[in-house]
Amino acid sequence: MGVTMPLPDIVVTKSDKKSVPIIKWKVKESSFVDENNNPIEINPGILFDMENIKSGYKWFSGIKGESPDTALDEWINGTCKAIPIPPPKAVNGEMKRWQRFVEIPCYNSKLGTRLFSFSTNSAYKSAQNIVRQWEENRSNQTGTCFLFKFNKVQTEPIPSSPTNNYVYPEFVFEQEISRPKEFSQLEEGTKEAQSNNDSPPF
Repeated sequence: MGVTMPLPDIVVTKSDKKSVPIIKWKVKESSFVDENNNPIEINPGILFDMENIKSGYKWFSGIKGESPDTALDEWINGTCKAIPIPPPKAVNGEMKRWQRFVEIPCYNSKLGTRLFSFSTNSAYKSAQNIVRQWEENRSNQTGTCFLFKFNKVQTEPIPSSPTNNYVYPEFVFEQEISRPKEFSQLEEGTKEAQSNNDSPPF
């Protein structure tokens, strides 16, 4: 995710409280889980809505029921203008750091429409790989999405700690297709995407 333009100003907002089903990567178990940490399968493939990717930083107070603060990067024509990390904030005398994240709307016929949340260092490596393949293969048409398949669990030494590894899911680009209408349900904040006869066959 290269930076090719001046850094934008940091704008902090509260995260939306809409209840959106998610997918996230659990490093210790090397598995995908939902918002309740229940294991889920994403094969045979998953469609990423790259036009609506979000990235930046989130800050969690640790207070029950309080939404995280969010500071977003700017995405312009597929190029990320990354913001600098905001300074830590104090909660009850404890300084808490901001966490890097990437969120990409996704869909397949088994899981419906969800938000794929890449919010750990290992998961962020996976997001970087997805973005790289998107940049290499996109046609620059609007209204399209990208079909990926989960290939394998990848391990990679952490440069600052060679005895430890990043452990992340490796996705492989398959094809670019028209954006299905199921993604509109995620934008409306619905709990589940309803499949129908026009759904993509994956």
